[in-house]
Amino acid sequence: MKNIKKILITGVSGYIGSNLKGYFVGAGYSVIGLDINIKNGDETLNLDITDYVCVSDVIKKIEPDVIVHAAGLSNLSLCEKNSLLAEKVNTQGTYNIAKALSEQSLKCKLIFLSTDYVFDGKTGDYSENDNPNPLTVYGKTKLEAEKSIKGILSEYVICRTANVYGRGGNFLKFVYSSLKSEQQIEVFDDAFFTPTYIDDLTNMIELVLEKDIKGFLHTAGPEKVNRYAFAKKIAKVFNFDERLIIPVGKPEGSFIADDVSLNTDNAKKALNINSYSIEDGLLRSGGI
Repeated sequence: MKNIKKILITGVSGYIGSNLKGYFVGAGYSVIGLDINIKNGDETLNLDITDYVCVSDVIKKIEPDVIVHAAGLSNLSLCEKNSLLAEKVNTQGTYNIAKALSEQSLKCKLIFLSTDYVFDGKTGDYSENDNPNPLTVYGKTKLEAEKSIKGILSEYVICRTANVYGRGGNFLKFVYSSLKSEQQIEVFDDAFFTPTYIDDLTNMIELVLEKDIKGFLHTAGPEKVNRYAFAKKIAKVFNFDERLIIPVGKPEGSFIADDVSLNTDNAKKALNINSYSIEDGLLRSGGI
């Protein structure tokens, strides 16, 4: 996408949103961050994505060339406990952005950060052409958000990603801080995924814009591992005691999927990118 002047990023105070803002500012783009419950400041605006009038007014005022929609409620347990809130934020909030864009004559592309949890986790290695079948409230609300975008807009990219890590990330922080404190931890050895290094994700999103990609794209890491194996890699890279990591199976009724690994062949071809290995990503991140 050529002549990009203004990029709006929702959820800019979150882990992925803040890294995206830092990356695009460093790359020379004009970036405006959007988030809820913050004081308006330099290049940052308060925005409640569940308020359609607010969303519409901000988009009309800024006239962005690109919106990277990173805001959302991603805590699996919280989404299960409060499905109405999850639907309001993840589904309705995304619908509001798509609707506002469709009603304004702007040449603006929407980049939506979705999740591997739109799949049921029964087979793994999911491609963009596989049929979603979410089993969690979180996955269901993100899938409905995807459908809203697809049904309303033509200029969009839905980037499904997974367990983003590097200079933060929930799982990395949990394992790193626990092992650093020499605390024994139990980690599932029957839950597979494709961890995604944060710098790879931000780079892929920029390439999505530069190459004018459209539709669905799996922008995740290159390696399928279980959580126990990932934790062992963290211990090895940072010289922690691997014996502190105890492999266990998921408990009955767990919201964690068996195998939601994403196939990223299309992203590799379309973006001409080779992502870092997990070990290299961890080394470059320097931990948390």
